[in-house]
Amino acid sequence: MLSPASQESKTSLHSGTVRAQRCLRIGATAACVLLAAGCLFSDKTVAGRTLHNAPKVLSHSPSVAITVAFSSRLVRLGTMTSAPAHDPGLILSGVIDPGTNRAYYAVAGTSKPVVVFDGDDLYSLVPNASADDARPWISTVANKKLTDLRLNPSAVPASMAAFALRPLLFIDFLSGALTGSIHRVGTATIHGTETTEYQSRFDLEQALTNATRTHYSQKQQDDLAKLFKVLSISGDIDSGAVWIDAQGNPRRIMLSIAESPAYKSKLLLNIDMLLQPQSTELPVAVPRAESVEAVPSLSQYLAPLQARLGGPR
Repeated sequence: MLSPASQESKTSLHSGTVRAQRCLRIGATAACVLLAAGCLFSDKTVAGRTLHNAPKVLSHSPSVAITVAFSSRLVRLGTMTSAPAHDPGLILSGVIDPGTNRAYYAVAGTSKPVVVFDGDDLYSLVPNASADDARPWISTVANKKLTDLRLNPSAVPASMAAFALRPLLFIDFLSGALTGSIHRVGTATIHGTETTEYQSRFDLEQALTNATRTHYSQKQQDDLAKLFKVLSISGDIDSGAVWIDAQGNPRRIMLSIAESPAYKSKLLLNIDMLLQPQSTELPVAVPRAESVEAVPSLSQYLAPLQARLGGPR
């Protein structure tokens, strides 16, 4: 028979063993949790690098064929005095030349440029311009010198931003993907190419500051800030999806860009861009100076172009 002291020692030893086993189990569980968190962090970091570097990868292509669909919808009226009219949207196709930072759009199904982007310079062919019109193109410079305050969505449908936002911006926005928000969704085939889909939120200021395709100087960022203000675009994109191929090229980009033209109002400009990197250069020509009428405001530039909304699909 054990003495009381021996029994107490045995009980203490047993309790110590139980505590040690419990600590081992807790430690193992914690280690698994940390390991899983580490894997998750690693996965998101890899996905973040994939999205951030996608514009740089695409810039190695001599040119990129694109098709872009624009549409918009009102989410919240806020203090706007009247709801915007129905926005019929539009679909445009064209080419991006990463080497020159130029791009053009044609009406989908045609190859004749109707919009040309050359850095901050915007050019659009006036719809129904006659063959003998000396200046069939209208242009403006999307920089801090724009004389507009904010465009009225009741007068200028949100999809008209297609003629003001150069398509290279939508690609560079990928460098602003917020790593913690990135989710790998699955795979899809686009134009015969296998891709991986990612959903993410995007910070526009971060996209320009940390752009991987090109460097945005402070002046360029200030110029774009003015353009975004005129279009009532806020500083982030809450909803977006990107499809990346095995080489790291973006093959499809979907963005819902929030606009707030009045207090507590919200419109969503929806952009769906398909991209096909090309193995040969497709040059983008700028209209001759003598064929262009320049205007100082975005509203003057966009006014004659509304006839293109809801055009051929």
